[in-house]
Amino acid sequence: MPKFYHPKDSDPDYDKSLDDKRAYNYCIHLIAKQDYSKFKLSRKLRSKGYQQSVVDICIEKLIELKYLQEDEYTRMRVIGLAKKGYGVRYIIQKCREEALELSESEVYEIFEIAELDEDEILAYQVEKKLRNHDLDSLPNDQRFKLQTKITRSLMTRGFDLDAIKRHLS
Repeated sequence: MPKFYHPKDSDPDYDKSLDDKRAYNYCIHLIAKQDYSKFKLSRKLRSKGYQQSVVDICIEKLIELKYLQEDEYTRMRVIGLAKKGYGVRYIIQKCREEALELSESEVYEIFEIAELDEDEILAYQVEKKLRNHDLDSLPNDQRFKLQTKITRSLMTRGFDLDAIKRHLS
């Protein structure tokens, strides 16, 4: 499989007008393997040394050809994170890291369309964390420690504290 290299600016024989085509071909190479957001694709191209103007041209062309669809990428990103056991808050945070602006209501809309339920996801995560433990047989201090540990873990996964407490009791 050929690797894509960006020629050095110091090369006197390099024709800078080829940048658009090289960058575009590199984009096609990337999106053939996996989906990208505009932000991730732009960052990838910039890391390869392409100028921002070239990056913008490539991204506009890909959007025009519908090879790059931000809405569909966002929807699939939300579904993918939810299926990995993350809550709404974590999903919103991860999307914002990729410059995908998303509200809580939009996430719940996507959940509804994809027939996902955050409460079921949380219930599964709690069950998974409790598999090797019997809360009823533990002394109070150990039970409290375990519940605190699980609560912290689930909060870092983006779940609501009240919902976690409801599932742990």
